[in-house]
Amino acid sequence: MKKNIYYILIFFLAFVAIFYFYKTSVPEIGSARAKCPEDYAETDAGDIERLAAIDKWTNEFYDKNPGASLVAWSEARRDFWVDNNCVETLRKYDEAKSGTADPVKMKLIEDTIKETIEEHNNNLPN
Repeated sequence: MKKNIYYILIFFLAFVAIFYFYKTSVPEIGSARAKCPEDYAETDAGDIERLAAIDKWTNEFYDKNPGASLVAWSEARRDFWVDNNCVETLRKYDEAKSGTADPVKMKLIEDTIKETIEEHNNNLPN
């Protein structure tokens, strides 16, 4: 009888541990599961929603990691994609890193990043 209680207790603890790790491994934005970039609609409204989610995620990242570098942000964002199984985004990321991505799209991305950094630097207090 005592053995059965131990087995039940072990099973219950394993169930609780699995539930705990499953619930904590799914990042949330508000009350909804975090979305991958490819999960947003290909519309203006979807673009606005995606940009708002990235902005919120970025603010939360820097609130938790004040003074973090852009490299740290980038690594955390990639980890977010891995944690959320953002297959399409990770494929595009790997293409960009390997140099096989569409050069026109890459130029647009690079120009946007440069503009954003310049705008940020111009807004820094002297």
